Amino acid sequence: MSRLIRAIIDTSALRGNLEIVRRRTPGSKVMAVVKANAYGHGLVPTALALADADAFAVARLEEGLALRAAGVTQPIVLLEGVFSHEQLLEAARHGFDLVVHDPLQVQLLESEMCPYAMNQQAGNGASGFVQPQATAVSGLASVVDVSAAGGYLAGSWTFDSTGRWPS
Repeated sequence: MSRLIRAIIDTSALRGNLEIVRRRTPGSKVMAVVKANAYGHGLVPTALALADADAFAVARLEEGLALRAAGVTQPIVLLEGVFSHEQLLEAARHGFDLVVHDPLQVQLLESEMCPYAMNQQAGNGASGFVQPQATAVSGLASVVDVSAAGGYLAGSWTFDSTGRWPS
């Protein structure tokens, strides 16, 4: 006989976790990553519970649109970026920040001179540019006068997959 499994999300615990992060990183801004339906916790309810976050990160355009429809006004980063001119226009209309992972996305954004952040691969098979591509992409800022056109390379990052807190 199988039993139904259900998860009860304690939103006060989510808020408490955000407060712990803030205490451990004084003066830092906190971006709540709520992609993939907030990892099964519910996209909109989780974002609303974390309303004190400085920004939110989602994987896809549709997730960002759902947050805007729910009244979320903080910056929203599309971790997957966009893949067409239409998606780019929709992202711009809602003020989303974009991440790029491959040269085709760079070409799309370059044509519109949009700001974006670059994801540099950490060598662990995750998404992002490998080093030669990353060097070429970050060189765009020196090749193209992006500031005159209103665009810029907002930043780049990689990540430590160990999940350890800095000491």
